[in-house]
Amino acid sequence: MPPMIRLFTIGTSDGNMIDNETGLTAFDLTKPNVILDVVNVEKGSSDDPIIKLIKNGADTGRRFYAKAMDPASAGRISVGPLGLGPGKYQFYLTHVGTAANYKMAVKFAEAIE
Repeated sequence: MPPMIRLFTIGTSDGNMIDNETGLTAFDLTKPNVILDVVNVEKGSSDDPIIKLIKNGADTGRRFYAKAMDPASAGRISVGPLGLGPGKYQFYLTHVGTAANYKMAVKFAEAIE
């Protein structure tokens, strides 16, 4: 199966990002998958969010930095590949600076439920 892209969004408060397709704040993996890349889609100009990857309610220690994932940046840093085992995952966003709506696109190697 070809890679799959999902859009995740959050408003001006810190918290779990919402999957735009399902409307849920979490996604379950029943088999291993891989995050191939994560890219900013929309962010406030003075906002520099930090996104944490959460698995089964615990912080994995993985961080995604909005400025580093900006496709307009010549110094853009690719996130993946990042292997994911089975479990329940969430992206938790913390705003740094003036809070603004934020969207990111996540490219997975396989479809997610």
